[in-house]
Amino acid sequence: MSDSRIPRPSGGRRNAGHVAEAVDRRGAARVPLSLAAELIELQAGSRITGRMSDSSKTGCYIDSLNCFPAQTLLRIQLFKGKEVFEGDGQVVYAHPGLGMGILFTDISPEQRERLHHWMAEESRQADVIRGRPAPLGEKPPRLDPAERFEMLLQLLVDKNIITTAEARRLQADIAL
Repeated sequence: MSDSRIPRPSGGRRNAGHVAEAVDRRGAARVPLSLAAELIELQAGSRITGRMSDSSKTGCYIDSLNCFPAQTLLRIQLFKGKEVFEGDGQVVYAHPGLGMGILFTDISPEQRERLHHWMAEESRQADVIRGRPAPLGEKPPRLDPAERFEMLLQLLVDKNIITTAEARRLQADIAL
């Protein structure tokens, strides 16, 4: 696979007035998937919270103001409603003030299946939102109220209408 130039960091975010560029060496397809994340450095136990913005079968990007340095070994926890994904990973690259790329290094089959299910679910929902029909014989996914509420909160955070902390408070206050 040949390397291609892509804007960096994730999502074309601007850094000091310009878009930094990096070589995209990922071989796996990425799925936009926004989930609360907690990263725990394995050696010292330091913790950083952030938000996963995209994922693949091999890794993910975590948006976070604070970053661990490249090569740091981590325990990764991702939260979707009451479900939790846990696995180990390693920081591949860090963009201080923006986020970091994580390579999954050790994930149990059950946790890997959970993440793949979340990614597939997100892809189907994105297709429905974009107006793409569901495959023949398959009904579009039906979101329950809790999933709709979570999507709405994430949209409000993404549009900088509310903060992540405010979204978490609303989630806790309105337990669906």
